[in-house]
Amino acid sequence: MSLSTSPIDHIATALQETSLHDPAQQALQRITKIEQVIHARSPIFARLLDAKNTYRAHPAVEERFQYSRARQHATIDAPNYGFRVDFENVINFINGENGGFLQGNRVARFLDLGCAPGGFSNWILDTNLDARGVGVNLPDDEAKIKLDDTACHLRGPRYQVILEDVIRWAKSCVAEGTNPTLRLARITAVSGVDPINGSFDLVLGGAFPTMQAFFPWWHRTQLSFSQVFIAFSCLREGGSFILVTSSKPYRSLIELLALLRLSFATVTACKGPSHKTRSSSYLVCRGFHSQGRRTAINSLRSALMKLDNFSRLPPENDNEGGYHNERSQSFLFSCSDEELLRNEQEFFLKIFEPQWKAQLEAIENDLRKLGTHSL
Repeated sequence: MSLSTSPIDHIATALQETSLHDPAQQALQRITKIEQVIHARSPIFARLLDAKNTYRAHPAVEERFQYSRARQHATIDAPNYGFRVDFENVINFINGENGGFLQGNRVARFLDLGCAPGGFSNWILDTNLDARGVGVNLPDDEAKIKLDDTACHLRGPRYQVILEDVIRWAKSCVAEGTNPTLRLARITAVSGVDPINGSFDLVLGGAFPTMQAFFPWWHRTQLSFSQVFIAFSCLREGGSFILVTSSKPYRSLIELLALLRLSFATVTACKGPSHKTRSSSYLVCRGFHSQGRRTAINSLRSALMKLDNFSRLPPENDNEGGYHNERSQSFLFSCSDEELLRNEQEFFLKIFEPQWKAQLEAIENDLRKLGTHSL
């Protein structure tokens, strides 16, 4: 390796040289240089990529996915009790994995972004009898998932629902140079909702692409960053934030985890009990450091402006090349890939290798049930 070649470029070149006749190596050419480095340094992630390729190619898996999507679309206009209970089970699991920090009146005020079907909010209200919450969900004509307001706590005086697109909310605050807490008060006043004053003990960032045949690369990152931007603006000192995110090791996720690590006393991750085979995890952030709020919010404003520029690209840019570009872009930190990995790789792997292992085991178990033994 020459002195002018970075370690990341060296790994990418080595993969390219060995990929001519190896399908597995050819697949690695479709991921970014940072992902290739993680692949080389994490045997768990390497095994997971192979398992996911086998899993996606299995006809029974695709058939099951299409069946599930069809069922969801068939019930899109009606609240789904079972779906809400699934999410109640998820947050109950998160609470148990983290010492019961979400129950027993430990939460007084909370904000639930992407609140439908209502499982998170209903569980918080049920286990914190003095809690008050605000749920934010897409307007009814845009929502893929409806709020199940048959849950008794979601109909009571302790909970208000605002119909607002989280990305549009964040974008308007960035454009106006305003704080999301001020816009929250403005929205609630217009809609006739009694706003909850003061900062929130807990923000739930549960908005995630659902029932989408294709979701542009920039939109997925924009949705995550918008929720973090709103959370950092609304959280009190010492507050908690839970964010559902992809567990794929692209650069924007490494940057986001670095920002969360700097902004909270502890950051952990877990997978929901019904999400084992999916490439998503819940980041559980506790002990918010409010003294760094302004710097973090300014970084997020800049990132959201950059993402807004990507959203103006013509539709032909929304392709696999776009996914590759997303994972290569810098948004929150201007350092090189090498410097970012040098500073953050150890913590990133500490958080996500257990998630990859859980996903790998779930996929392998499912493939065994389907009669596939090629792993």
